[in-house]
Amino acid sequence: MIEEKITGIILAGGKSSRMGEEKGLVEFRSKRLIEYSIDLFQKLKYQIIIIANDNCYDSYGFPVYSDIIQDKGPMAGIHTALQNSSTQWNAVITCDVPLIDFNVFRIIENSRHGYDAVMPRFNNRLQPLTAMYQTKCKDSFYSSIREDQLRVRMLTEKFPTNIIEFDSGFKSSFTNINTKEDIKRCK
Repeated sequence: MIEEKITGIILAGGKSSRMGEEKGLVEFRSKRLIEYSIDLFQKLKYQIIIIANDNCYDSYGFPVYSDIIQDKGPMAGIHTALQNSSTQWNAVITCDVPLIDFNVFRIIENSRHGYDAVMPRFNNRLQPLTAMYQTKCKDSFYSSIREDQLRVRMLTEKFPTNIIEFDSGFKSSFTNINTKEDIKRCK
């Protein structure tokens, strides 16, 4: 059986206003935040692309793309990634969830057949930035951006989405590191 390739998309293009510096390059437990996402996707054997509006990630050796449509948040980042993906399926993660369990994406990956997207729900909240999307969803992302509807979770109404419930055992997987206080709290 031929192994299906999946693209791992790392969203690192945020403004980092709460962190006060480029979030993906901030050190957490002796590694930069983005390195956790890279390590995760390498372990999963996903092809990696980074979405960032800064060339500071070029040194990691993976393709880096700036948002095609600027100032539209994660919606534009995912749209850009899907436009540049060479695979049918794409795993999305932000660079600020360093404690994510490897099995989150294995569960998502194994739940995608028959759907255009798979999105976790943890603590009654959809997690659209830790999800998988088919490349064909790029048109839905584009139309939402044009309509200025920038909440990624709202796209579940535009294409067949499998929503997977994750219990409290996965709490750290959905913990974002947004501030210096978060870094101290999670050490």
